Amino acid sequence: EPFISDLPHDSSFYRQLDYLRCTQQERESVTLTQLLSNSYPFVFNYRGFTKEELFRATDGRGVDPRFVVRSLNSNLYKLAVVDESLAQRFFREARISDPMMQRDLMALMKSKPTAFRGEEARQIMDDISPVLSDLARVYDESPMCSISLTLLGLYLGRAHVKATIGEEFDLSHWF
Repeated sequence: EPFISDLPHDSSFYRQLDYLRCTQQERESVTLTQLLSNSYPFVFNYRGFTKEELFRATDGRGVDPRFVVRSLNSNLYKLAVVDESLAQRFFREARISDPMMQRDLMALMKSKPTAFRGEEARQIMDDISPVLSDLARVYDESPMCSISLTLLGLYLGRAHVKATIGEEFDLSHWF
């Protein structure tokens, strides 16, 4: 939130970032909903499953409730994992070692695909935070939707976040 109100709308600002090699122009524009959908597919691209389906997939054992969350886009449930790349870590932490059960749980996660776009996507973002909908509007209507950060841009962005709100985050998954 502290960043949205200060975002420049003038395209010359974004050209300057490109000139300084903080950003690079992309071939295609990507909306914020597409970005979220691509980055967090299990959160946004699938509706989830029922508790009964979860018990069937685990031969009646279920999964520790700490590792099951409510779906954002339905009244169903999901495993607390955002994408397939984090599945092995999730299974290790949830103590699910049976490869067949892991396969069945991943199939269950993908069993009800949905398209995260349009009014439904806006409503989900509003439910998460009204600020997210505001960000989507600003992002989609500005040059941000057609640029990406370079390594220099990532480091400068991280320093700006640290200076503005005091939060640090790991950049390693962007390399």
